Amino acid sequence: MEIYLVRFLESLLIPPGSLILLMLLGTFALRRWYRTGTLMVLAGFLGLLVASLPITAQGLLYLLEITPPINPAALEKPSAGAIVVLGAGRRYGALEL
Repeated sequence: MEIYLVRFLESLLIPPGSLILLMLLGTFALRRWYRTGTLMVLAGFLGLLVASLPITAQGLLYLLEITPPINPAALEKPSAGAIVVLGAGRRYGALEL
């Protein structure tokens, strides 16, 4: 049960969860502090809008791609001694852990 709570809190801290949380808090703040609440809702909306633009994704991918593409001629001669399969899943209680 604890792992679900941790994953839920993680999803609230990273975008888009943090931006949606900002908009929700801004909605609650509208009654007492109108300008602050409006600014929070607007900032959350603009953050979601900017995060969804293709140019933002391209810019972030450009920062991650630091090596040039692999030369196709280098792929023709096999030199691998093993095949490694990478996965992103986790199995708690697995024997290899």
